[in-house]
Amino acid sequence: MRTALLLLMLVLAVPASALGIKDWDRAKDSEVFLIHINGIGEGYSFANARLAGERRPKIYCEPKSGLKAEDYLLILKIEMNNEKSISALPPDMPLEAVLLQGLINNFPCR
Repeated sequence: MRTALLLLMLVLAVPASALGIKDWDRAKDSEVFLIHINGIGEGYSFANARLAGERRPKIYCEPKSGLKAEDYLLILKIEMNNEKSISALPPDMPLEAVLLQGLINNFPCR
């Protein structure tokens, strides 16, 4: 019980912040980042399902086969390799926002 309380206190003491474009080179090959970006992608998928359930336009149209962690990472890599669009963004632009734009670009709703 004491250990669980200590862990909870440590988690709450660490400020939550998004990873920025400036963090890409450091984060892209990390297993922890893969887990993080998968969670973000799943959250976007849940948001899309909610919108669809309310008969509202979805943010992007996910393929029927779904997306996995590796797919989200690949989409993010494609976006990060697009020098023209990335160079116009501030270095602290969250990678999570870049992923969302990549999902919109790669899976537009028609």
